[in-house]
Amino acid sequence: MRAWSPVARRNAAGLAAVYLWRPLWLARHAVPAYTAVRRVRRETKRACDERREAGPDGGMRLNRDDPAAGWILLALRMGAWSVLLPLLKRLVPLRRLARVAWARSDRTREPRREREIVRLSAALPRLRLPRREANCLERSLLAYRFLAQANADPTLVVAVRRSDDAVVGHAWVTVDGLPVHEREAAVREFVPLVEFGRRGLPVGRPAATKELPERWE
Repeated sequence: MRAWSPVARRNAAGLAAVYLWRPLWLARHAVPAYTAVRRVRRETKRACDERREAGPDGGMRLNRDDPAAGWILLALRMGAWSVLLPLLKRLVPLRRLARVAWARSDRTREPRREREIVRLSAALPRLRLPRREANCLERSLLAYRFLAQANADPTLVVAVRRSDDAVVGHAWVTVDGLPVHEREAAVREFVPLVEFGRRGLPVGRPAATKELPERWE
C-alpha cells in the first residue's frame, strides 16, 4: 500500500505525467465499475426471482433461509464493491471513505456468515484484473463494510513500520480484537496510525486522521 506515487516524486516531469495519466486511469476504472454495478443489480434481481416461493397466503415471498441464495447475494454485492474500491480510494479521503464503507445493521451475528465475508474479501480483489492493483487497503475496506453489515463490530486499522530504506504501510481489519485475514504475529511489528470503529469514526486518536494522506495508491 503506497500513500504516494514514486514517479511523481522524481521530478516535475514525473508529477506532470501522473496528473496527465489520472483522467485516463479514472476512465479505465469508472466504466468497468459502472458495468459491474449494473450487472450485480440484474443478477441480484434474477437470483431473488428464482428463489421466491409461494407463501401460506398464496402470495410470494423471498426464501431468505436458503443458504445458497444468501451466499450468491453476498458474493454479488461484495463483487461490486471490490470493483468500486480502487476508484474510491483515489477519489475519497480515507477518513471519509471509512464512513462511506460502514454499514449499520441490527441483525444477529452469525459466525458462518462472518467466515464467508472474510474468505470473499480475501479472494475477490485478487480476481480483478490487473491483479497487481489489489492491495491490503482494498481487502480491508471490503471486509470492514460487510462485517459491519453482519453486525460483527469490525475495526479498520491503518499502520506503518520502518524497513531498511523505507516506511511500509499496511491495513487490516480486526473482529473481537483479532485480525481476520492474517495471524496476529504478522501485524505485531506495525505501529497503528489510526483505527476506525463504529460508523467509520476514528477510535482513540481522532487527530491522527490528519496525518493520513488525502489519496492512496
